Amino acid sequence: MKSILHLLITIGVMADVVPKSVERYLSHIKVVDACTQIAEPFKIDALGIKGRGFEVQKAIRACEKSFKEHPSDPHVAFLLARSYSKGAIDVKGMDLPKSTLLSTPMFNGPKPKYDKGYPLAKASCLAGDPGGCGLLGWYYYRSIIKSRHSNMKAFLLWRWACSEGNMQACQNLSVLIEGARRYIPKDNKSEYLYSLEACMSGWYPHACEDISEWMYLKKFKENDLVTYVNYKACESGFDNACYFLKKQIREQNSTRSEDALLWIMKDSCNKGHAKPCERVGDIYAQKPENRINNLMASTFYELACAYGAEHFACWNAGIYKINKMDGVIRNVDLGLKYLKKSCYVGRNSFACYDLAIFYLDTDDKKYKNREEGLKVMKRSCVLGNGWAEGRGCYEGIESCCTKEIKMKIKKMKMEAKKK
Repeated sequence: MKSILHLLITIGVMADVVPKSVERYLSHIKVVDACTQIAEPFKIDALGIKGRGFEVQKAIRACEKSFKEHPSDPHVAFLLARSYSKGAIDVKGMDLPKSTLLSTPMFNGPKPKYDKGYPLAKASCLAGDPGGCGLLGWYYYRSIIKSRHSNMKAFLLWRWACSEGNMQACQNLSVLIEGARRYIPKDNKSEYLYSLEACMSGWYPHACEDISEWMYLKKFKENDLVTYVNYKACESGFDNACYFLKKQIREQNSTRSEDALLWIMKDSCNKGHAKPCERVGDIYAQKPENRINNLMASTFYELACAYGAEHFACWNAGIYKINKMDGVIRNVDLGLKYLKKSCYVGRNSFACYDLAIFYLDTDDKKYKNREEGLKVMKRSCVLGNGWAEGRGCYEGIESCCTKEIKMKIKKMKMEAKKK
């Protein structure tokens, strides 16, 4: 296997090469406004477009305004159609608890408006926009529009859209071919090559995530290619790919490779991805404790928390800020803010427990607050923390008590009296 450092140089060179098909896709973007910034599916650095998920209602408002101003622009029509086509998943027939439905974003919010999206996607495609044709193929593939040979139509639409630089269509082709759908003609490309093309373009990072998972499950043997894909996916913030890459690099048993992994994840973190920031924090937290490692761990945990890794990163960031640690400026108020975020937003029972213990046991009169401590301890019990159940029951929180815990506490108190 080539060294990971050599591979990174190769990747850097490849990243500068823009496929001709992508240039053709770009030629269809005539309008760059709020609609484009929100609803464009691809990452286009030159235009400042992130290519991430979006809030449906916000996208619809922006794209309706854009379409009103540019009614004859096929790409604007595509973006509005895409906005209409997004929305909450239909939960009919799903046997899911109400708490899960309420706490899961994909199950909440407005429903897709396919009746409005389809005619716009069709008009956009007929006008030659690869985005519109890609979306129209999706309508056929998902059988939203009932039609004979719908998979064949989806294949042909995606095949053309992919050749015109629609990298999402390339990714969709891989899924379609791998599924061995009926009516799909034999193709001269293996199913993964379309995804690889989308990943290598740098315009659709989600393809890197999908092919990374595919290669892992298929035990793909071309190690250099696997390393490349995992690097690209990790750089784009996909945590599983970072794990796969770490596993690969560990097998090389090379200090240089470990340094390269740290560099990759720092680079991904600098681009605003939460999980790589958290993993960098973990790396420094596991190193021998000193002022530099403490400071680096604390810094990256705070970044991860700010970027959305509320469950663990905010918890760790809070611990570093509350405790007196060499190299880290103690800031109890900020530490409590991080712990609360982990407890209430990230639903981390350990963060709730640590927060409760701090309020109950601290010697600092400014922060000692039994009422708040019991409130958070109760939440930790609800989230299933065993330590919280013991301490909470001891403190008189009935909802934390089980018969077994009550018996243990009763026994402890009896033994204490004997002494």
